[in-house]
Amino acid sequence: MKKIVILLFVFLASIELNGQYLLGILNYNAFSTAKMESFIEFQFMIDGKTTRYVLNENHKYFSEVEIIVNINQKKSALQKDSLIETIHYILMSEEFEDSIQKTKPYFMDIQNVKVPNGDYELSFYIKDVHDTTKVIKYIDFLQVHFPKDKIGLSGLSLWQTFNATGEGGIYDKYGYSVTPLFNNFAPESVYALPITLEIYNAQKIFGDDADFLVRASIVPADLFIRGDKEYVEYRKMKSKEVIVFLHQFNIFGLSSGNYNVVVEILDIDSNVMGKASAFLQRSNPS
Repeated sequence: MKKIVILLFVFLASIELNGQYLLGILNYNAFSTAKMESFIEFQFMIDGKTTRYVLNENHKYFSEVEIIVNINQKKSALQKDSLIETIHYILMSEEFEDSIQKTKPYFMDIQNVKVPNGDYELSFYIKDVHDTTKVIKYIDFLQVHFPKDKIGLSGLSLWQTFNATGEGGIYDKYGYSVTPLFNNFAPESVYALPITLEIYNAQKIFGDDADFLVRASIVPADLFIRGDKEYVEYRKMKSKEVIVFLHQFNIFGLSSGNYNVVVEILDIDSNVMGKASAFLQRSNPS
């Protein structure tokens, strides 16, 4: 089955210069509203320990990062690509009493950009305003496709922390304090893998308040190796306009290797109506 949408992209970018570097976490995902109006959510997370801090008029130290993202819709070979939107602004850190960078946390922002269904080239340019030698340049591609007459799925998001207490995360999502799983890499210290996925059109396809199944699994990236039954979860859900599926895998015993996290939407006859996946790399030497 054709994927409903090209899924979550997490990029860990850095450029090393004389032992110094700018570290940025770029999350971008395709989502839709209940009215099937598609948009891309951009999450910019800058490691405050890698930026330069300067004094401001309040005699406090702060840093600034310039962010530019060009969103180009890809056309056919006979048509020129079109620039849909440009994100361009300055992201500022908090103010601090000192400029010692090793004590500075991440600072972040989220931008939502409405886009029509289509294929997109995303061009990123991120620069430390006060140290122009620190620059991140990155290009990637994203397909946005939310049909009105089929089950639609957002990108599948993998998280490192997902807490209801409001502590331990970089920002809030779905009422939780969350931290993305950087670069989709789960080191030995990560025991749990929370995942989220938005489901659209279930009410239209299955009927009002109708039952359907969600199957979530972690399977080896090598298709010739069968997955462990321990990492398969079935859940019965009720149809609504927009549904947020949340599950947390216990990956304490998940061996080192490359995997795909897969979420499938099943009707009552176990037919697959929609499928989303995200790559996962696990390091668990002990």
